[in-house]
Amino acid sequence: MRQLWLKAHLWVGLTIALPLIVVAISGAVLVFEDAIDRRLNPSISYVTPGAQVLPIDDLLARARAAYPAARLGSISFPEQPDIALLISAAAKPEPFTISINQYTGDVLGTRTSSAREAGLARRIHLLHTRLFAGEVGEWTVGAITALTLFMAVAGLVLWWPRKIVTVMFSASGRRINFDLHNVFGFYASAVFLFIALTGMMIAFES
Repeated sequence: MRQLWLKAHLWVGLTIALPLIVVAISGAVLVFEDAIDRRLNPSISYVTPGAQVLPIDDLLARARAAYPAARLGSISFPEQPDIALLISAAAKPEPFTISINQYTGDVLGTRTSSAREAGLARRIHLLHTRLFAGEVGEWTVGAITALTLFMAVAGLVLWWPRKIVTVMFSASGRRINFDLHNVFGFYASAVFLFIALTGMMIAFES
């Protein structure tokens, strides 16, 4: 049974290595998705903090006055004082987002849904979740995530008999590499399991 687990762990790892690296790196970049998007669109993203924020009703009135034909929707409150407030708007030919300075009431500009979809940050998001392959890519990422979950479980099964939790740095390079793999795999397994399970829920949420 151990040899069976070992072979499965090895070949599944080799099979998903390249796409898993793509998903992992793009996922790491996605941590900064909003920050990247703001840096690429500074004129409608940043404001100079003022003494106080204007009432929401006043900000909505400014947005309505600037775009009377649009139907205003949700409000995205900024996470930091130097980031603009965003108001979604439904209109033809497509919906857009209004960026407004919450301290002065100045409308900074708008951004359509298609423009956001074409942005670098959104393209990284699509690479991470769909590999630029639509629904097929989404299912592929889900399958890769499921196999990553299997890798974590198989790694724990293989780790259990020896229970290696420290690295023997006085040993040969091969043994040090073996210990590093076991130690890192063990301590990271909880994170891997959590990421894989939640990733599968996202990939197959429908």
